[in-house]
Amino acid sequence: MGFQRCNYNSCVYILKKDAKILLYLLLYVDDILLASSKKDVINRLKSKLNFEFEIKELGEAKRILGMDISKNRSKEELFLSQQGYIKKVVEKVRMHDKLSIKHGPITNEERNRMTSIQYASRAGSIMYGMVCSRLDLVRVINMGALKWILKYLNSSLSSGLRFKRKLHDGDAIKRYVNFDYVGHIDTRKSLFGYVFTLFGTTISWRSILELVAALSTTQAEFIVLIEGVKEAMWIKGLIVELGIAQNNVTVFCDSYSDIHIYKHQVYHDKSKHINVKLHFIRDVIETKSLPYFKFKHCLDLIGFSEE
Repeated sequence: MGFQRCNYNSCVYILKKDAKILLYLLLYVDDILLASSKKDVINRLKSKLNFEFEIKELGEAKRILGMDISKNRSKEELFLSQQGYIKKVVEKVRMHDKLSIKHGPITNEERNRMTSIQYASRAGSIMYGMVCSRLDLVRVINMGALKWILKYLNSSLSSGLRFKRKLHDGDAIKRYVNFDYVGHIDTRKSLFGYVFTLFGTTISWRSILELVAALSTTQAEFIVLIEGVKEAMWIKGLIVELGIAQNNVTVFCDSYSDIHIYKHQVYHDKSKHINVKLHFIRDVIETKSLPYFKFKHCLDLIGFSEE
């Protein structure tokens, strides 16, 4: 049918004509989303698919994979939430256990009773919400916290991500990183997290325990930035392939020691314990691609041009 599979996400297909994008097709197992500014293009594709397969048309997208989609065309906004899914999760827990605010079991009787409570399945149900639209749920760590989260979810069912149409100058993505040095009480490993925004709305987030115990705050921040840079490279490649102009991704980091190390290749006793592989981010900074106009300016300076 003339579609090209996206190099950065195998579930995304793009239909182009004369180098212009006509239609996006998002495929997950047997669920399909179509997006185009031209309705006749969508109708032609639906006719072709209906000829080859037995399909069920559900009209304008309102829900997919447990996520609710609502649009406000006058304000040019799209809102993504999981109100229906989260409501089912809360109601399911209510059927088996009261949402007490007590922080976990205290007596032996309460501890024995806890063995029959499906903590993992409940945390897993909440985790799906966190992965899709609720980045405010990334730190559920015990039964007490789980109960607080469920009560919080019940009072914030309609919360979600609001996307607005905005004009931009090639700086659509921004990235924020931070860490909690030796924040894990048992292992003394550091917790790190990052957030990526597209036109001011979060599109990618993560909060996780670092695999190695960092010997300094500088090393801990190194690890955070590396994970974020890898994600930034993927996100930039994806949105550029989707037709959104993007220069080099802006990174916000509040560690002056790390910024100094990235900019100045100096040897220092306080940083020599940092593994060589962690200097990956320095290589990325030094070899970053130039914006088009700056690249063309450099070519003009050396007298290099097309015939």
